[in-house]
Amino acid sequence: MMPNFLISRLASSFKTLNLNNPKSQLNLLQQHKSHLIFFNSLATKDTKRPKDHNFTISYLIAECGFSPETAALLSQKVQFKTPEKPNAVLALLRQYGFSDTQIAKFIQKRPLFLLTDAEKIIKPKLMFFSSIGIPRVLLPKLVIENQNLLARSLEKCLIPRYEVLKSVVRSEQEIVCSLKRGAMAFVLCDVMKNLIPNTKVLRDLGVPQSSISLLVMFHPSEAFMNHERFAKCVKLAKEMGFDPNKCNFISAVHVLSHMDCAKMDRKMKSLEKWGWSKEVSLSSFRKFPTFMSYSPERIGRAMRFLVEDMGWSSEDIARFPTTLGYSLEKRVIPRCHVIKVLKSKRLVKDQLCLATFMCMKEEEFLEDFVTKYLDQVPLLPKVYQGLVDYKDLL
Repeated sequence: MMPNFLISRLASSFKTLNLNNPKSQLNLLQQHKSHLIFFNSLATKDTKRPKDHNFTISYLIAECGFSPETAALLSQKVQFKTPEKPNAVLALLRQYGFSDTQIAKFIQKRPLFLLTDAEKIIKPKLMFFSSIGIPRVLLPKLVIENQNLLARSLEKCLIPRYEVLKSVVRSEQEIVCSLKRGAMAFVLCDVMKNLIPNTKVLRDLGVPQSSISLLVMFHPSEAFMNHERFAKCVKLAKEMGFDPNKCNFISAVHVLSHMDCAKMDRKMKSLEKWGWSKEVSLSSFRKFPTFMSYSPERIGRAMRFLVEDMGWSSEDIARFPTTLGYSLEKRVIPRCHVIKVLKSKRLVKDQLCLATFMCMKEEEFLEDFVTKYLDQVPLLPKVYQGLVDYKDLL
């Protein structure tokens, strides 16, 4: 027997079909080709297929919005005879701000949740996450990306780990920030063997609480990482001259956790062709640790533009390595073209430092280096927007 959802789809299509238009007939056949093939597969196997299997497929299509093909695949992982439990799960998710699209994503990843007791298993966890300050707008995204948050025990896992996390930061807002980036580490890693000793290592070195909170909020994977490895990264950062009292110490630990000594040496050798000695590279690393995590290709593109095209020395860049962290296309190139034009017309000094204009906010740069010189260079905004070749104004 043809499933109800196929009957409904075919019936609605025939209502709008212009029977006198051959093209319309062809389009209809093409539109339903996949559904007819799917129906044939159902029909040929119908004698072997349990009734609840077909009910599950129909439910997944009607209530979750899945295609027949997706519903058939999911029905191999979950089956039910009545809608009570699935209805309760879907209603609860909607109550906590899940859209239909988000519900579909969640169910597709974890279809067995449709058989979970919504009131006893799922609701207490959603209530808990809401109670610690996770906003409704964030909660669905957090759960979809980390389904283990609803799979782990509230009493044995989530609450104890929350209490441990709370003990190493300053507020629930910092916990929420950490969960945004590291919910998987929060659920899967051993907080007592990793997080607690990792933060103790930092405190023993005199790292301030603000930096520890920075680590937990923005680099939770490192905060929860294997303690022995974390301790080695902290030791190496100290040996490389980073000050534990400064926040870039945490940035250095983050970079070093993804890079062994051999990889660091290769990165420094790639900088030698731009005239950077090992000491210069280390000095730049201490000023802006993140740049050392960039690929040689990214660094090379920026250096070629700044040194070969714009005429800045590699020493200028070493003094202000943050330049390498900005988007080449969106920030570095447009601003340098503007400065190149202004220099050519002697409107700014030749010795203008990169840091003077590169780290400015957008509004400040436009005011100080574009709007200010409109009378002398009316086309300057178009140079900044890339609509006029800066070379035409030199």
